[in-house]
Amino acid sequence: MRAWTRNTKIIIPSCPSTKPRDKKTVQPKLFTPNLRELVFDIDMTDYDEIRTCCSGKGICKRCWGYIAAAVDVIDQVLRGQT
Repeated sequence: MRAWTRNTKIIIPSCPSTKPRDKKTVQPKLFTPNLRELVFDIDMTDYDEIRTCCSGKGICKRCWGYIAAAVDVIDQVLRGQT
């Protein structure tokens, strides 16, 4: 079985009040973060040991079942329904 590694840093980028390309056209105090975006990255390479259809970055319709299951687990954990 593969040894799981732990990420050493988590980056949660902000969504600014104006488009980044317009940053130089607005006053600095108006270019502020409005909210944060939380992104979960599901790497299919982590499922290579149990996938029989594809490997690496390859993905097919059967692989989407693994992604759907991972999303369900994340959703249940975040909602506290485990």
